[in-house]
Amino acid sequence: MIARGVTLEGNFQGQGDCVVEGHVKGSFTTTGALTVGPEAVIEADVHAAEAAIAGVVQGNMTIKNRCEIRATAKVTGDVTAQVISIEAGALFQGRLMAGVPSVERQPVSVPARAVARVGA
Repeated sequence: MIARGVTLEGNFQGQGDCVVEGHVKGSFTTTGALTVGPEAVIEADVHAAEAAIAGVVQGNMTIKNRCEIRATAKVTGDVTAQVISIEAGALFQGRLMAGVPSVERQPVSVPARAVARVGA
């Protein structure tokens, strides 16, 4: 837990669930669920298995499963998750991408076909 009044700067990497009530700057990665309290501020790109956001997040979020953006949240950045929910009253500026974030989309190549004109 990063308590209210605590500021963490740098690259945070955690195992398991994390609760942020303070201020985080840099990058934030956890293998578990991330809970961002209503007075918390995160200025970082976030990677987590699940997320419940009630505070401020400035940065892109890549969430493996579900991302809940609560009514008190202010999110600026792109959110990628399998399931995304945004409560009425939340402020959001960015792009949403629903689907499995761990699968990178590869361009599809289509083989060329020879086209012959008859009677030209």
